[in-house]
Amino acid sequence: MKFKERTLRLKNRKKCTLMPVTPFMAEAMIAYKKRTVRETYYSVFCSDEVDNDVEIERKIIISRLVNPEKCEMVAIVGGKVVGTCYICPFVDLRKVKHRASLSISVLKKYWGLGIANAMLEYTIELSREIGFKQIDIEVMDDNYRALSLYKKHGFVETGYRHNAYLLENGTYHDEILMYKEL
Repeated sequence: MKFKERTLRLKNRKKCTLMPVTPFMAEAMIAYKKRTVRETYYSVFCSDEVDNDVEIERKIIISRLVNPEKCEMVAIVGGKVVGTCYICPFVDLRKVKHRASLSISVLKKYWGLGIANAMLEYTIELSREIGFKQIDIEVMDDNYRALSLYKKHGFVETGYRHNAYLLENGTYHDEILMYKEL
């Protein structure tokens, strides 16, 4: 999905632009994903699972950009990708087509500056434009910053999955299920 860029001032007074991912960003997106999985274990991916080459990443970006039901947003600060937010149909089946699935991440250095808040706010707006009636998200049980952000935006906890994540160090984490009606 294509959408208009938005520019905002962060809490540190720097400029941040929210915009659609473009095919020219393929290499930067791979580097961003590799960095986020190294910085925190909250991603569903392990570091060795971020293995797309640039051409595959470019094709994925194009497929999302031309699909009116998928929205992939990046946050750019100083010419660098520092955050991403992606929304897509939960599953491509009519009975659940009203539900969207959301993922969001921000580089650790940029936490607390308002980037995730701005991306989530804009993505909720775009989700309504797409026609979704509900956004679903799954959150690792100890990701308190994310849980607080989602609650601030009206997401409600509906349950959890026991031992949903098995980390590389052998520990398990539960997954909290949340949703927001649009």
